Amino acid sequence: MNLSKQIVHKQVEHIVKENYLDEEIGKARSKAYVQLCVQTVLEMDVDSTLDSIVDGGGDFKIDAIQYSDPTTGDFTVSIFQGKYSANLEKDANFRETDVISIISSIRNLFGELAAYDVHHNLREKLNEINSYIEEGQIPTVRIYLCNNGLKWTDKAQSYIDDFANESPMIRELYEFIYINHDMLLSIQQQDTPVDCMLTFKGKFVDEELNFKRALIGTVPVENIADLMNNY
Repeated sequence: MNLSKQIVHKQVEHIVKENYLDEEIGKARSKAYVQLCVQTVLEMDVDSTLDSIVDGGGDFKIDAIQYSDPTTGDFTVSIFQGKYSANLEKDANFRETDVISIISSIRNLFGELAAYDVHHNLREKLNEINSYIEEGQIPTVRIYLCNNGLKWTDKAQSYIDDFANESPMIRELYEFIYINHDMLLSIQQQDTPVDCMLTFKGKFVDEELNFKRALIGTVPVENIADLMNNY
């Protein structure tokens, strides 16, 4: 069994216990997995992540949505759709039908919403995003398709390519990103603080440069190899 899957599954089960005990277990795990993806990929705290979750009817096939403040520079809208399988032996592809659904949804996200039954949390966020657009702020939209299996098929990729090729603007503004258990664990490991000892051999120079301490000398290559392997 894939070790990354096992580790991520334990994290999912912990989130279920913390936030979704009152829900049906399958739905709870799916929401917990989306929460884990948002927290890890966007480096958000728990409260902000929970606020980004879209739960219920009228969700436009969107499980979570988050956007940055346009006054800080780049205006990015991050959309998450997650699929989670409790069968850790299973390695299914992200489904073509779900890729088609999310493409259909994002065609209508930044248009007139009055004709749609939109989840209140999602509507509130889309209204604010659209207000920024009306002020001349153009977002980069990143669509994260997340599962604990395999990436979408070549056929599903063709739907994404067809969508991107509809216009240069779509190709520039929309990006589809795949996330799975291995990628989540890789991102989490990047955040591991470096705590190790470097052993200098022979003489070395110890100087203060621009308020930082610089040590110049010789370190055994095995020491550097251990550093790279561990971090």
